[in-house]
Amino acid sequence: ESAKKISELESDHNVLLQEIKKLKSEKELLENSLRAEEFEHFVVTPMSTTEETHLTDQKIIQLQEQCKILQKTVKKKDAKIASLNKKLEQSDSEIKHLNQLQSDTSRSVPYEESIESEDSAFASQYFTSVDASVEPNSSSQDLAEVELQSPLFSQND
Repeated sequence: ESAKKISELESDHNVLLQEIKKLKSEKELLENSLRAEEFEHFVVTPMSTTEETHLTDQKIIQLQEQCKILQKTVKKKDAKIASLNKKLEQSDSEIKHLNQLQSDTSRSVPYEESIESEDSAFASQYFTSVDASVEPNSSSQDLAEVELQSPLFSQND
């Protein structure tokens, strides 16, 4: 969504820059034509009408005012684009961080599963060692002795 807004603002920005260029070129043409007319009127008729000159001057002033307004608008749009770019960078950074956390979590085995795995390994090792040392017709006293001799019940504890 931010990328869309930035794209729209950049597009508006480019349109405004084109308008400014157009207005500047129109202003330049008007100024040049004004100079040419002034020169022509001055040369042809020493008493030229100031009404035409006044209208041209008004047009130039209007164009200058429009140009200033457009320049202010462009500055505002630039500031908004910079602000949105900063927000976009922050969002991208946050997304990368969350993705990293998610991938780290999915790689590690959950705590409960690791405990179950350790428990089953312990039980498997215990019963394997007890089963290996017990003979089929052993008495319960023999079983107790085997359990005490088992590595799990070492007397060094």
